[in-house]
Amino acid sequence: MMIEKKEDSLIADRIVELMKTHFRLKCDFSQNMFNMPLTGRPYELSGTELYQLLMLIEKEYGIYIRPDDIRQYGFSTINNAVNMVLMYT
Repeated sequence: MMIEKKEDSLIADRIVELMKTHFRLKCDFSQNMFNMPLTGRPYELSGTELYQLLMLIEKEYGIYIRPDDIRQYGFSTINNAVNMVLMYT
């Protein structure tokens, strides 16, 4: 019997793949790290890279995330990014 992954897990996996591919990150991407700040350890994305990740996610999911929603709900962790995608899809 095959167990389907939950939608949020699939989105998180895809965001991790985008980060690995576009930023060549080799750090720990275990689920317990998904609440760590994207600009801090272990990811250490710059502000520009964080913006690029936002653009990659928007393109991947065919969405536009409003700046007000980013300010209100945050886009600072993998889990925050997943929640944004879920909010717009």
